[in-house]
Amino acid sequence: MVRYGILGAGKIARRFADSLRLEGDELYAISGRNEEKLNAFAREHPCQKIYLSHEELIEDPNVEAVYLSLPNFMHEEWACRAMRQKKAVLCEKPAAMNESEMRKIRAVSQQRHVLFMEAMKCRFTPAFTKAVQLLSSGTIGELKNILVQNGSVLDPVQCRDRYYMKPELGGGCLLDVGCYGVSWLQTYLGNDLQVIESQVHQGTVDLYVDARMEGNGIGGRLICAFDTKLESKAVFTGTGGTMEVWPMHRPDHIAIRNNEKTVELSIPYDGDDFSGEIRHFDNLLHSDTRQSDVMSLADSCACAAILDRIRASFPSSH
Repeated sequence: MVRYGILGAGKIARRFADSLRLEGDELYAISGRNEEKLNAFAREHPCQKIYLSHEELIEDPNVEAVYLSLPNFMHEEWACRAMRQKKAVLCEKPAAMNESEMRKIRAVSQQRHVLFMEAMKCRFTPAFTKAVQLLSSGTIGELKNILVQNGSVLDPVQCRDRYYMKPELGGGCLLDVGCYGVSWLQTYLGNDLQVIESQVHQGTVDLYVDARMEGNGIGGRLICAFDTKLESKAVFTGTGGTMEVWPMHRPDHIAIRNNEKTVELSIPYDGDDFSGEIRHFDNLLHSDTRQSDVMSLADSCACAAILDRIRASFPSSH
């Protein structure tokens, strides 16, 4: 059992708290600025402490680990502050706004010898592991191309005051949705993949991104959107067939198509879609391991760098 403190009390924090209970961990404390919202959270997810400042939570000696569910622009500051208080940090994706911020996080983790892990939950699902195994075994022959996509239509009026529609707060579909796709692509194209070109729909933030990449002799394409409904999936094309994995951001199904046959596999979560990352993080903490071998500090830095390169490739930036 691990005693967690959660920074932030939004929707994702509520889902995470449900998963903590499922995994037998303790939600010990929560923090935020809105006392009414925090009390409502605690009624649904009982905890011992409610703090109206994040500083008080990370200074509490009873907190063993912090789940950082604050808006994107606050991740680097509070991840570093928590680690300086010797708190292990499980940080909601994206871990940082850019590569520079992520490198600061990595530096503090390494200097203070404190565990930090980006909560890239797709990598911790049984279906992700199975997909890696199938591709490695040559199920669809030599891998040639990967398409990853996920998109939804957000009401700009209803969402205008939410952080993901504000650029200064880390908004935009690339950071919010595209980071999952980049995490898939870098697994196969490598952390040094190159961005070839991109298309973008710009509002106050990027509302649609279509980026083409290549690495390790494999082509990659990422499509993410806040203005277009897209099926969440990863499609792998090889010399001997195709493999589709869905939903891309929390996969539990795989379909393999070759020789005019289709084999579908249902690969349920062991718990729920947060369980894998929580269990992995808890095991790292218990074994006094400083970083994950599934979502390493290097992978998080590379993911942030790739997102930077995609942004730099937007036509409007030239």
